[in-house]
Amino acid sequence: RPKSDKTGLAEKSKSCSPEQAAAKKRQKKKQVSSLKHLLLLLQPYAFKRQGGVFAAYVLSLCTRILVTVYLSDVSGKLAAYLGSRRFASMFRGQARFGLFCILAASSTALMKFLEKQVALEVRGILFGHLKERYLGKDGSNRFYEQDLDDASARLTADLNDFSGELVHLTGHFLKPLIDIVYLSAVVGKRI
Repeated sequence: RPKSDKTGLAEKSKSCSPEQAAAKKRQKKKQVSSLKHLLLLLQPYAFKRQGGVFAAYVLSLCTRILVTVYLSDVSGKLAAYLGSRRFASMFRGQARFGLFCILAASSTALMKFLEKQVALEVRGILFGHLKERYLGKDGSNRFYEQDLDDASARLTADLNDFSGELVHLTGHFLKPLIDIVYLSAVVGKRI
């Protein structure tokens, strides 16, 4: 028996038709295929300078997490010192907290800088691939039937947006994973 909402109408089924399900399946398959193709384009650069920049970016994400956990530990100790009226220890802890806040700000700035560097590297790789595929050696257009005077400029602008978003989303995907792994290890060690 279907559940009723406040108006007494039966709740509609959230399942989709077989055609919609097939369309979603095709779309997902196409997205996975596109992602695999993108990763295959980037794979030869994994152990070159571009891979090193990406590794430094991931390391900066890890550093940011380590500093954040340390700052939370120090702030807990500061509260304990205040509660027990150990003011000399509290003031030393505040100095340590301030220094690590500077380190946290520096870590964040480095993380943002490396994110932009990785985006530039990805843009360069993709531009080289797409230029070879769609533009002639002289920069002329081989893809469009109409004449575009600034095809390479348009390609560069589109790749700039794409690579920036790609790296940003990669960071937003990796950071929670690193958080979960590290914080699970910290909690496991403290239990």
